[in-house]
Amino acid sequence: MRILKAPTRLKWTVTLLYLSIPMAILQLLVAARIQWWSLPLRQILIMSVLVGALCTFFAIFLIRGNRWAMTCVNISTILWTVFSGIHAFRMENYGMAFYSVFIAFYGLTLSFLISNETQRSFFDPRMKWFQGTPEKIPGLKCWFIDPATEFELKVGRFDEDGAFVYADSQQPSEKLKALLSDKKSAKKLMRKVDIGFEFQNRKIQCSGNVISVLEYGAGVGIQFRAMDFDARKDLGDFVEELKGMGYV
Repeated sequence: MRILKAPTRLKWTVTLLYLSIPMAILQLLVAARIQWWSLPLRQILIMSVLVGALCTFFAIFLIRGNRWAMTCVNISTILWTVFSGIHAFRMENYGMAFYSVFIAFYGLTLSFLISNETQRSFFDPRMKWFQGTPEKIPGLKCWFIDPATEFELKVGRFDEDGAFVYADSQQPSEKLKALLSDKKSAKKLMRKVDIGFEFQNRKIQCSGNVISVLEYGAGVGIQFRAMDFDARKDLGDFVEELKGMGYV
């Protein structure tokens, strides 16, 4: 999966990683029972730089859609909580014990929020490692309206936030790859794309922009944006119909 444009909500959510910088500093002060008038500024500076660099490393790969980065973040917060709890127990530091609970709460909240963003339909097609394309939603088809295309696409995931669409045969696949490989067309898709959907003779039109692309270019994730109230209402009714059929 290649991310062309990171969603804004994901960017804002990932910035929560940087809360660990003041949290680590506060933990240092609580653990050592340091008074505010005798702060170890050098240690605080070193800790801030190291934690900030680690957060930046994870943030870059989370925005790129690398799943292992989320696993590393979860493991890091678990280890942080465990070692904080062990230290609190050994030193009989009750303040540190309560702070360990706070770290655990922070880690759970962070994991939930970031996972919620990275698992959206346009960001995660939910493909197994052995699959070439996502599993399609039966009976749901789509096509690009602007830029206009003559080929039909299948839909792997669909909800009120966006959709993941792909070509499941050679000719549409080659045309989609050609569309994405053309710089002018690709930039237009990243800015705005109008796309139509049809399910059981019911049609809707949505607007959005391409967020992600399969490595071999046969599928794209589209986030719905710049839609008026009526279009959003039609989209919501369309999604409810799919939910009633058990496809969403």
